[in-house]
Amino acid sequence: MRHDYDYDYDTVVAALIPIAATAAIIIATIIAYHKRRQQNSSTEGRDSPDPVTPREMGGAKQQKTKRHLEGETSGGSLADDIMDAANRDASKCAACGKVGDDLKTCNGCKLVKYCDSSCQKAHRPKHKRECRERAAEILDAALFEQPPPREDCPICFLRLPPRTTVYQLCCGKTLCDGCMFAVAGPTGSDVCPFCRGRSSFSKKQTVERCEKRMAAGDAEAFNMLGCDYDDGVMGLPRDPRKALELWIRAGELGHEGANYNVACAYYEGQGVERNAKKAVKYYQLAAMGGHEGSRWNLGNIEYVAGNTARAMKHFVIAARAGDDDSMKRVGEGFAKGHVTKDEYEQTLGAHRDAQDEMKSDQRDRAIGARARENLVASLMGR
Repeated sequence: MRHDYDYDYDTVVAALIPIAATAAIIIATIIAYHKRRQQNSSTEGRDSPDPVTPREMGGAKQQKTKRHLEGETSGGSLADDIMDAANRDASKCAACGKVGDDLKTCNGCKLVKYCDSSCQKAHRPKHKRECRERAAEILDAALFEQPPPREDCPICFLRLPPRTTVYQLCCGKTLCDGCMFAVAGPTGSDVCPFCRGRSSFSKKQTVERCEKRMAAGDAEAFNMLGCDYDDGVMGLPRDPRKALELWIRAGELGHEGANYNVACAYYEGQGVERNAKKAVKYYQLAAMGGHEGSRWNLGNIEYVAGNTARAMKHFVIAARAGDDDSMKRVGEGFAKGHVTKDEYEQTLGAHRDAQDEMKSDQRDRAIGARARENLVASLMGR
C-alpha cells in the first residue's frame, strides 16, 4: 500500500524563567573569573609552582568540584567554570530544586531532571510545551537521517533488494531471489542454497519451525507467522489481532517490515481500531530502520498535509536508498522548485549507485523467471 501556534503571556514567561536563571549563573561566573584575574595579576614575578602530576591533577579536580558545590569559585579557566555551572543546574530537579546524582531524566526532551514522578507531574504544566518542541526536534533528527544500507545476501554478498528476498526457516537466513534461483533452477528444488538442508516443509512443520525460531528471538519468524495469521494460511485461522501482536513483537526486535505492517493495520483499521497517529508512528519507526515503503507513505502523507519540504526530505532519503517511485517524486519536486539542482543531482547519483549495488545477472534471470511464472499462472486462472 502506498499511500502555525497561539502563545499566552504566562506560558512564555514560564518558559523564559529557567533561561534567565542559567544566564544569571553564567554572568556571575564570568564576573568572579575576572576578579580572580585581577587578584592573580598582583602575584606576577613569583616563582612558578611545581608541575602538577596526573595524581595531583585528579585530586585538584575533585577539590574544585567540592568547592563549587559549597558555592565557591575555583581557580580553573572560564570555560571550566561555565561548564561546572551548567552541570550543576543540570543536576537539579526542575520542580523542587533538589541537587543530586540519582535524578531521572525527562523521557521526552532529555533536558531536565526530576526527583521522582510526583515532581515530574508537578512541573508538567510549565514544561509541557518546551518538552514537546524538544522531543519533536529529537525525533526529526533521527527521522531525517539516512539509514544504513540493508544487509548483504550471505551467499552472493550483494546488497539485498527491498522485496525480492526469501526467508529460510531451515537456517534463519534471508537470501536474494538470484541465489535461490541459481540453486532451484526453473524446475524448483527444496535444497537451501545456504545450509544445503531441506527448505520446504508441510504447513504444520512450517508453523512449528516458525515457533522454534521465535523461541530463539528471530524477528523474521515473528513477522512471518504474523503474515500467516493475517492471511489465514498454513492451516491457521485468519486472526488480524494475533497478526498485529506478532508484528509488534517483531518490530520490538528490530524488524522494519513488521513495523510497516503494524502501521498499515492502524491506517486501515485491520484487527484494531483505525488510528492515523499510531500509523504514522510505526511508519516512522519502519522508515528509520530503512523501509522505503514506509518512507514513501510518510512522504505522501506530508505532501497531502501541505508540508512539501518534509515530504521531499522523505522522498530524497528513499530515493538515495534505491527506490524508483521516490526518485520520480524527487524529479517532480525539482521541476516545481521544491528541490535544488545540487540536491537533485546528488540524489540521482546515489540512487544509481544503490541500484547498481543490488543488480546482478543472476538476479535479473530470477526476475524474468518469476514474471513468466506469474504470466502462466494468470493464463491458467482464466
